[in-house]
Amino acid sequence: MDSVFLFFKNEEDKNNMDILKAKIKLGKFYFSKILENNSLTSSLKGKSMYMDPNMLICLHEKQKLFYDIKVDIWPLGILTYELLIGEFPFEEKNMNGLVNKIKDGIYKIPKNLNLSKEAVSFIKGILQKEPIKRFDINDVVNHDFLNKDVKDFTHEGFEEIGEVNEGEIILKI
Repeated sequence: MDSVFLFFKNEEDKNNMDILKAKIKLGKFYFSKILENNSLTSSLKGKSMYMDPNMLICLHEKQKLFYDIKVDIWPLGILTYELLIGEFPFEEKNMNGLVNKIKDGIYKIPKNLNLSKEAVSFIKGILQKEPIKRFDINDVVNHDFLNKDVKDFTHEGFEEIGEVNEGEIILKI
């Protein structure tokens, strides 16, 4: 996720930078490609920290991969994790380390952050290595994390989502 695009309905809102009235889109402007539903492409471009795991592994191993629009859901999960946790879920110093960490497929959410079950479920649904298991855009926009009133969020039942130990929730992609 390299760019945040703001679209305003009118010039007054734009001039005042009233982002509450803006339509916000996240994207990779300089690597953009329009894909229709059910279409495939094979170009491998983007920042490795945000890259779909299958794309990253294929790029690293110099293999060709065909993918669909779900590759753009993965960076939303990375960005959500980064905004809520304050770091990357698979941070490493080099490409080999990053690929190995993603292949291991384990990331953790510290329990002391007191995130809601809805937030953890949202992240887990997006950060799925296999596109078939990963949320699609309808799952994202209809998820409780984006639609439920924050006062109704729950802070128990994490065992349904991942392994829970004293200090963290361990999730597997």
